[in-house]
Amino acid sequence: MNGKRVSRPIVIQVVVVSVIALVELVLAVTGVVAGDIGLGWAVGGLLGGAVVGVVASRMKRAQWDERTGQIVSEIDWVGGVILVGFLVAQLTRSWVLGHWVEGVALTTLGLCVTAGTLAGQVLGTGRAVRAVRPPA
Repeated sequence: MNGKRVSRPIVIQVVVVSVIALVELVLAVTGVVAGDIGLGWAVGGLLGGAVVGVVASRMKRAQWDERTGQIVSEIDWVGGVILVGFLVAQLTRSWVLGHWVEGVALTTLGLCVTAGTLAGQVLGTGRAVRAVRPPA
């Protein structure tokens, strides 16, 4: 993403979410190495979370602002619906995942899902920015 053509709030969001995703991923890998959860469960959690994250990245619709000459984002009604669904999914994640794993494995799987979700949001945001970016 070209920072001069992307609004500062989008850049900050991507940087912060990327850092948090990286921390979550390191913690999840630590759990996998320690044997808290199997590699298949971890990869499944990451991939499932990534799908949720890409969908959740649609919460904010990216668009080109002619006045500022930057890509900006805003929440529209579809984004609002996705936001509510995303919040419900995050609040019930432990309960849903708890049907298959428990204890430390649940925590590690939760870290995998969260890391995947955050990474998916970054990927989805990048895709949206590229889609609305005007030709150079």
